[in-house]
Amino acid sequence: MNFNSTELGAEHILQYNGTKMRFPNESMSGSLSPPSFSEVIEEFIYTKVILGVCVFGIGGNLLNLIVLSQKSLMCTMKRMEKSAHYGLIALAVSDLFVCLTALSSVFYGIGKKDGGFAHASFDFRLVHKLYSSGVINTFILSSTWLTATMAVSRYIAICHPLRARQIIGKTFTVASLVLVILGSVMFNVPRFLRKEPQSIDTGGSRMYFVYPGPLQRNPGIERAYSWAYFTLGIAIPLCVLIFSNVKLVLALRSSKKLREETSIRQPSSAQTAADTEQNGDKSASRITLTLIVIIIFFVLLFVPPELLNFFMEHATSDVYHTDVFNVAQAIGNLLQTINFALNFVLYCIVNKHFRHTMYRLLVCLCCRAQSPTVESTGGGRSASQKMTKMTVPHTPRE
Repeated sequence: MNFNSTELGAEHILQYNGTKMRFPNESMSGSLSPPSFSEVIEEFIYTKVILGVCVFGIGGNLLNLIVLSQKSLMCTMKRMEKSAHYGLIALAVSDLFVCLTALSSVFYGIGKKDGGFAHASFDFRLVHKLYSSGVINTFILSSTWLTATMAVSRYIAICHPLRARQIIGKTFTVASLVLVILGSVMFNVPRFLRKEPQSIDTGGSRMYFVYPGPLQRNPGIERAYSWAYFTLGIAIPLCVLIFSNVKLVLALRSSKKLREETSIRQPSSAQTAADTEQNGDKSASRITLTLIVIIIFFVLLFVPPELLNFFMEHATSDVYHTDVFNVAQAIGNLLQTINFALNFVLYCIVNKHFRHTMYRLLVCLCCRAQSPTVESTGGGRSASQKMTKMTVPHTPRE
């Protein structure tokens, strides 16, 4: 998912996911070309629908960070469950930055808000044109590989528990998270070289504009980078996620069946030890089920638009000028944005403990909000009672 704008000649061309989508803009002669129906639909999706999804995603991922950081959510977790839990926290941070960068692109990457072809100063709109694609794709790749890393770790923990006890721990978790972040940054460095700023003197004032960078000026290198990004950023993670998810689903069903059989055969004398073990199993199943649902929605919402973008880009160049493909591209970008904003809803639906923690936080906030009112009301009552005692005269006995 790329928000990448560029200007060619006199008209504005928005590149989103590498697709050139034309929106109306003033030409050099001042004429205004009327937008077509497909262009109106595209602009509505980008400026209205994706805007709302980004705002919801920012709020949802912030709530994910707050709830997942609660100690009560990790109190019943074992070492390997905590490792997956830390991965969910890192994924919430990465998804949050995806929504933030996509939100800025909605404001500065469409229509006249992007500043047109030239800029009177080196402002944020020009910086956005130059580097927004690299920034947003860095966080997208980070979220992709964080999901893949958690899937592999969870597969090892569930299907190879003896080996997992030797591998998975705090050191492994921190090292894998750092490696994913650094790898995502390094692999997206060429995207920051696709464009470069240029300026011209227009008789007393200097105008700045976007010019093709070293990567765009070398089509062979750009094509090789595109294939490498597709392989390491889409194809390999997709294979890893599908394999791990199938294994996790089978393991979860087997574990559920085993618990049911054990509970039936369990004598009453060993009920306490069994309850303790079941709490640990429920914690592991809760993490596993959450990760399974995240992987399913990631494969359904994120991967198909990426495959469409890549194969259409390398199969033919004429398809970019068709309105049907541009509208389909806009819908695909919307689905990808939903993927990075949806985890809060998934957690609330799938994870019972997450819902309980969220409920307790809301109750605490409501109690804190009502406590000043209660104190003031109580103070008023005590004062009125004191005044009543002081003003009512003593009636003598007859």
